[in-house]
Amino acid sequence: MKRLDWEGGLTLEFIGSRMKFSTEQVARLCGVTRRQLTYWVQRGFVPVEDGFTVPAVEKVLLIKRALDEGATLRTAVREATRVLEERAQRRAQVMAMGPQQLREAVNERLDQLESALRRLRETLPLQASVSALQKLWDRLETLRLEVLAPPDRVGALYERLLKLDDAVDELGRALQELQQQPER
Repeated sequence: MKRLDWEGGLTLEFIGSRMKFSTEQVARLCGVTRRQLTYWVQRGFVPVEDGFTVPAVEKVLLIKRALDEGATLRTAVREATRVLEERAQRRAQVMAMGPQQLREAVNERLDQLESALRRLRETLPLQASVSALQKLWDRLETLRLEVLAPPDRVGALYERLLKLDDAVDELGRALQELQQQPER
């Protein structure tokens, strides 16, 4: 059996690779109809082998999000595929780093996050709506960053870097949304 962890123990990736979901479960979880999901599988947009894996569920969620934002189905599939490929490339790059490179990358991402937060504070008008701020807070809260505790293993450093990358991306998206909202 191939182990997917770095230093022993179970990882979410390992557990997720073993989980399988039915069409009904994925449809309910992702907010799509069974008919839509079946069509996407038949067209080869979403992989399925004896059930849906966690990566397949994630692809369905990405497609659904793009469709909700007004994209066509083909564009939504391309966007979901692009996002997943970029994440896989980023993960491979992170996994190839040595401990010193990881520390430097984590520090760089923390600097980027701090800079983005500073820009966000400068962008928000004093009369910014409470709902916009609450929405931003909720989005950042879901990331559950634990950047203050020092990592005790190299594997934890890998995970922290990937979380920081996601945080920087999420903060950038939130900042763009806030900048595009008309002032009230």
